[in-house]
Amino acid sequence: MSKSKKIIKGYHGIMDLDLTDVESCNHKILIEQHYKDIEIYKIEQATLKPRLRYENSVGLAFKKIEYDNKMKALKLYKIEKKTQDIIDLENEIYKK
Repeated sequence: MSKSKKIIKGYHGIMDLDLTDVESCNHKILIEQHYKDIEIYKIEQATLKPRLRYENSVGLAFKKIEYDNKMKALKLYKIEKKTQDIIDLENEIYKK
């Protein structure tokens, strides 16, 4: 018998909340706390200098890795032209 997964999405630096093995009577409290944590995180991020914020440090690194992987795929499959999603990602990373 398989359990159904109950996952509440996180936000940037806050991981997803997995309620799969948690008693259902605790779900409401945990979900409320999860959303409060996200709001606190957003406030804290807003107080940081832009270069120290998640989206400009860790988030940017993830975008660069994604870009690199897409470029490798183009080379692997011998595709000559960049797709629009690669061009958009390139603009987002390098044209700030």
